[in-house]
Amino acid sequence: MVCFAHSAPNQPSCHRRVLGAEVSFNQDFDGVVCARRDFDAGIPSADPAMALQLARYSERAIRERPRQLEDQIRELVQLLLPTGQATVERVAAHLGVDRRTISRRLTVRGTSFSAILDAVRAALAATYLDGGDRSLTAIADLLGFSALSAFSRWHVQRFGESPSALRARRASP
Repeated sequence: MVCFAHSAPNQPSCHRRVLGAEVSFNQDFDGVVCARRDFDAGIPSADPAMALQLARYSERAIRERPRQLEDQIRELVQLLLPTGQATVERVAAHLGVDRRTISRRLTVRGTSFSAILDAVRAALAATYLDGGDRSLTAIADLLGFSALSAFSRWHVQRFGESPSALRARRASP
């Protein structure tokens, strides 16, 4: 199954034709879900020489271009938000560093953990609110807020209007 956080387009037939799988919209994440046994299945047309060349290329590309710290933090924040554990301490533990190390490295790059957290929340909030069929409480939970009121306050500060006002404005013709 292929999952998208955004709402379904007017004509989802292209998604289904290209992806060739069950396509689900308005999900909690963007990703592909497959059975564990599918990873063990052989590919009849696989070329062992090409697989070896691809593995070498991939390893070299990974060594030559390390992922930016901000990208790693952004990914972890996005994964941890729905659990309510998107904290600098938890992210630091996942990266195997101290929270002060994260703070110091981000300061050098002109950003902060709070700025990354806020940006991830803003992007996800826009996606979830555009979907329209999730309750505001469910969205608040997915974004790691302890209560709907905390989400509403943050949304007003960030976007200048409450999430319910945004939805109402977008729904009106």
